[in-house]
Amino acid sequence: MNLLKTRFPTILGLFFFVVTVVGTIFFFQGKSVKTNPEIVPSKIRITNISDNKFSVSWITSVETGGSVEYGEVGEKLTNKASDERDSSGTGKYLTHHVTIEKLQPSTSYAFRILSGDNQTRFDNNGSPYAVSTGPVIGAIPPSKNFYGKVELPSKQAADGAIAYLTIPGGSTASTLVREGGNYAFTLSTLRTSDLASYVKFDPSATISNVTIESGQLQSVSSVTLANSAPVPTITLGQNTDFLSTAQTPSVAQVVEETPSVLIVEPLGSESDVNIVTTETVTILNPRVEGETLTTLRPEFRGTGPVGKMLSLALTGQKAISDTFAVANDGTWSWSPLIDLKVGVQKITISFATTSGTTQKVEREFVISTSAAALDPAFVSSPSASLNPVASSAPIVREAMPATDTAVPVTGVIENTLLTAGAGLVIMVIGATLLLL
Repeated sequence: MNLLKTRFPTILGLFFFVVTVVGTIFFFQGKSVKTNPEIVPSKIRITNISDNKFSVSWITSVETGGSVEYGEVGEKLTNKASDERDSSGTGKYLTHHVTIEKLQPSTSYAFRILSGDNQTRFDNNGSPYAVSTGPVIGAIPPSKNFYGKVELPSKQAADGAIAYLTIPGGSTASTLVREGGNYAFTLSTLRTSDLASYVKFDPSATISNVTIESGQLQSVSSVTLANSAPVPTITLGQNTDFLSTAQTPSVAQVVEETPSVLIVEPLGSESDVNIVTTETVTILNPRVEGETLTTLRPEFRGTGPVGKMLSLALTGQKAISDTFAVANDGTWSWSPLIDLKVGVQKITISFATTSGTTQKVEREFVISTSAAALDPAFVSSPSASLNPVASSAPIVREAMPATDTAVPVTGVIENTLLTAGAGLVIMVIGATLLLL
């Protein structure tokens, strides 16, 4: 009797296959994953949750690469986002700040952190982290800026640190400390802790907390919003109470803003001279109302007083906001990091004058291009504890559809023996690699 040509029940072959797979899974689950402790994420935070984005930040003890894989809850985590400083995904940092954009409003998302050269996965005790975006909210309140500077104990700029801002009743916002140690937030876009509305605050009395993280150093500072433009310089490693500190801009600081309109000098004695200063911000691109722009990522440009902090909001089919300063040559420019939708949009630039009032300039424009269609805008919010665990779950691959050729004959023992043998080989190879 030829054993290799003997018919064998298919169900028995499947039984051997299932036993092999289950045994392999239990074997590896019983072993701890060898993880370099230097790449394990710490101080994980979920911030900047809105209707179309959220940010994930963490710290590692050595400079290493980091990114986030994500997707809607219940689906495969097939999308990937890199650190904001590194579009190529190859940069190595101690602090990591990843902003995930183009999300759906009021939708739950799951994500894992990828850390190290081998992109080791870290999750929340065996499950992906979960976060839900908020709903779309109506008009943004008048702009209120919050900005300052961070320096190291050596007086060098603390570039690359992460700044976190919290105010009573609000969800946490975060941003990277940019070149020169500067950081900035737009208070008008901060949401309440339940994400349902924009947080309300007293611009002259509300107390905020600013936390700066950078590797081994941390600072926590308290400051009133009346003293937040700018916040006094923060030194990393020192906790400071700025509640009693008065910010009185010097004459030099006022002159530095270089008003674009000066001078009304009425006739009379020298003591009667009355100098009136105003500030003007313009939008040069789009230059006219309703202008058509033929790119999905246009560069918006304009002019303004040197050093003036501007708040930008794009409304229409997508809601985007940001803050930036006018350059030393009196010009400003800004481009979106994501593609805009085709159709009518509006750009609004708002700013605080030296007299304390808020001014804004708006312009409507149209995005018209033959470029590929875009996904709708989206958003999210935290729900799980932030305890990273290296994930050892096997990657499940989709089954390939059968073809009309090479269809295996059921019930032949060769297939059963080959399946069982492949399972044993996988177990041996896996055990060898694990023990190395």
